[in-house]
Amino acid sequence: MSNNQITKSDILAGGIILGFLGTIIYAIDVSSKLKTVASKLDKSVKELTSDVEIEIPTELVNRQVEKAVREEAKYQVERAMADARKDVVKKYATEIENVVEDEFKLQKADVAKTLKKKIDDIDIQEIKRQVKIEARDACVQKLKNDIDDLSDKYTEQIESMTSIYETVANKIQSIGD
Repeated sequence: MSNNQITKSDILAGGIILGFLGTIIYAIDVSSKLKTVASKLDKSVKELTSDVEIEIPTELVNRQVEKAVREEAKYQVERAMADARKDVVKKYATEIENVVEDEFKLQKADVAKTLKKKIDDIDIQEIKRQVKIEARDACVQKLKNDIDDLSDKYTEQIESMTSIYETVANKIQSIGD
């Protein structure tokens, strides 16, 4: 693998960095939204207090506002994190799929090129010559085996005939004695 190719580790590291950047951007966005919510709450509280002459202790209001801000902040951060995770997973899946597809295309092209070169390098005349030599050697071996079998049978028959002639010669000689 060349040093210029993107590895799975590079994709993973890039994804992690993108995830952190996304989380930071979401956090900034959430912070901005929280400021807007706090501002609206401040306006709402001021409007309520200006219209109605009810005396509410400031401490109680502050606690409730702080509680509402905390809850909204928690909700917004959790939602931002969930959205960031989804985005990162989706981006990883897409990037990994693209890298695998690109690598497959590269490998496919390399394999096809290598096979074509090997096929082009085949010397048909040399293969024909080699096949002829192997066929000739196989025929010679087969003929030699057949000749050896015939020779064995012929030798066996000659030995049988020699035995018969010796037996006949011995009989003739014993009759003559």
